[in-house]
Amino acid sequence: MASGSRTLSRRQTTQRRWMAAIAAVLLAAAFSACSDDDAPTTTAALDDDSATIGVSDQDAGDTFVVDEVVVPSPGGYVAVYAAANDAPGALLGASDLLSAGEHNAVEVTLDTTPESGTTVFVMIHEEADGDSTLSFPGSDEPVAGPDGAVLTVEATLE
Repeated sequence: MASGSRTLSRRQTTQRRWMAAIAAVLLAAAFSACSDDDAPTTTAALDDDSATIGVSDQDAGDTFVVDEVVVPSPGGYVAVYAAANDAPGALLGASDLLSAGEHNAVEVTLDTTPESGTTVFVMIHEEADGDSTLSFPGSDEPVAGPDGAVLTVEATLE
């Protein structure tokens, strides 16, 4: 054997191969976790959790998907508004009437397709007049907490 050279045993070689394979799997998992397809959900809720909205930034298109929503009794709508001066502006679209309770992946068809980079506000409106149609401005007011603050959450269309 040459001076300064080192011979690895079969066991050491196998251990190194396993460690390299494990490292590769962990790196692949870390990179896939950073994918844009898994955009983080931004959630807002009333203190008593009787109403919750969770949305993610998503591609601009003619449909907006609300990740999760808890609609208070008696039921209501998820509405998407274009931002105007850092506040909800024009109504872009609203869901069909949703029953009270938890809903996932609620699709809201938008009346116009917003441009990429548009900020939207999402809120819940309670069904108050029994006509099964969003009436706002009108009787179907946005859900608000005891302090009067409207439950709303923002998302960006990319």
